[in-house]
Amino acid sequence: MDQATKWEFVERYRKIKDEVTGKRYPVHMILRVIDYSSAAFYSRGKDDASRKRGQVTSMSDSELKTEIKKILESIIIKNLIPELFRIYNLF
Repeated sequence: MDQATKWEFVERYRKIKDEVTGKRYPVHMILRVIDYSSAAFYSRGKDDASRKRGQVTSMSDSELKTEIKKILESIIIKNLIPELFRIYNLF
């Protein structure tokens, strides 16, 4: 059974109720029976943006990286350079 067929199998059988108990079959049990990983099943159909973890920010990662670099550079210029000059008696 290929990956697409396994996914369809799980989707079909997870909605079926057991005749005796009247409960649905647990997804983890269906996955175990057909030897299909839960990661493969749950990641199917999701694009990269929806899988990204963490808080959604008002700027993109590259914009945020640029802003962080600016802040770090200003800290380095304001604090580190004068300290280096003081340590090495360059003034």
